[in-house]
Amino acid sequence: MISGPDGQAVFFRAAERFEVPPHAHGAQWGVVVTGRLDLTIGGEQAIYEPGQTYDIPGGAKHSAILEAGTCVIDVFKDPDRYSPKE
Repeated sequence: MISGPDGQAVFFRAAERFEVPPHAHGAQWGVVVTGRLDLTIGGEQAIYEPGQTYDIPGGAKHSAILEAGTCVIDVFKDPDRYSPKE
């Protein structure tokens, strides 16, 4: 994770299939590095594979399923979306 006063960049790796329940927050942009991401934004479902990018507008309700082995890089407008893990 890289954090600054204007946002965060976070690298996620799903060791096993992982579901992110519906939620909303500030704007988010991402890219799939490996694997497969099933992303639903505002009721519209799409599948993303390596090299494909996605854009989630601020306040948009969204959910996701990351298949095992999927890696994504997400950039959040919120500078405090995640806290460092120790």
